[in-house]
Amino acid sequence: MPSPRVTYWLSGLVLLGCGYLFFFERHMESTPERQRRAARVLNLTADEVIRLKIRRDAWTNTVVERLSATDFRVVEPVPGAADGAAIARLLSTLEFLDSRADLPGEGADANRRHEYGLDPPRLEVDVQLTSGDEQRLVLGGDAPLGGGVYARANGEDAIRVVDRSARDVFDQQLDRLVGADVDEPDGG
Repeated sequence: MPSPRVTYWLSGLVLLGCGYLFFFERHMESTPERQRRAARVLNLTADEVIRLKIRRDAWTNTVVERLSATDFRVVEPVPGAADGAAIARLLSTLEFLDSRADLPGEGADANRRHEYGLDPPRLEVDVQLTSGDEQRLVLGGDAPLGGGVYARANGEDAIRVVDRSARDVFDQQLDRLVGADVDEPDGG
């Protein structure tokens, strides 16, 4: 029969193990969550974005700023109110943009970037976060198979293939924001 001292020590270890599981383990990512995060092109959440700039070419761009959790304002090209639902769709697309395939090292070569339509890019998206960090997504030409487009995030050496619908969302919303009739800002 074990002594009471051994029983107390074993009980203490069990309590420490349960405490670790309760206080620490439940906050850690599971393997599927970690895999989903690794597939994300940008490391951000929609709530963190305070400024969004979308640029197609020298003449077609827009800048949108967050006023509150659901209100946005177009700063360029014509200042005014922005459609919150349209901006929410853009931010959701950014947050949940997954890579279908990675081409490691291809982004370091300027000739390869040009071949993939990333230099010059078809579309650029610059994002400023509440932390002050900035992230950039560059979308290029069509990938030959699977309905994807080439993308490069934050100047990484890897070029990624993402779903073409992401570029389509940015194209459509950019046209909508640039060509939309916007309200005059207060006081002007």
